[in-house]
Amino acid sequence: MKKIILTLVILCFPINAFCSNLEDAKDAIKNFISNMPAHPLNKDDKKLTEVARYFLEEDFRTNIDWELLVVIAYRESSFKRKAKGKRGERGVMQINKDAIVYCKKKLGRKIDVYSYRDNILCGAMWFKRGMEECNNTIKQGLAKYSSRHTCNPKNGTDRLKYAVRSRLRQYRKLLKKYDSKK
Repeated sequence: MKKIILTLVILCFPINAFCSNLEDAKDAIKNFISNMPAHPLNKDDKKLTEVARYFLEEDFRTNIDWELLVVIAYRESSFKRKAKGKRGERGVMQINKDAIVYCKKKLGRKIDVYSYRDNILCGAMWFKRGMEECNNTIKQGLAKYSSRHTCNPKNGTDRLKYAVRSRLRQYRKLLKKYDSKK
């Protein structure tokens, strides 16, 4: 009997912590898409809740702050599920072919790049991998996520350096914008 109760407590604890942030995650996403009235997440509160839940799940699974994942998704695609990048990136987190192969290998299953759940899962895993390769610093992890080549924006071609620095500035602005709305 004690074993069953302990198991239930262990299973319920993350869910309670998880639920307290769900409204915060929904609000964060709403703040970012508030200037896009035609966005599908503005029209469907159930889908918005589902997407917010995916960010929180990845926070719990990868230990990467859900707020940072939300900012990455907004910067990469404005939360557009079917977004396509110039170099073949796909979905909400704009995951590339290398990330898809990595996730497929790690998870042992096919990844649906246009599914919110799979794309956020894969994007979080890919970002975590990049951070681990880059001494666990967010700045260098973002550089790796954005450039696919380097942890340090000081390395690489001038064009790559400019692109990574520009992206990092945009992430900083978005984080400040989000923090000011809290």
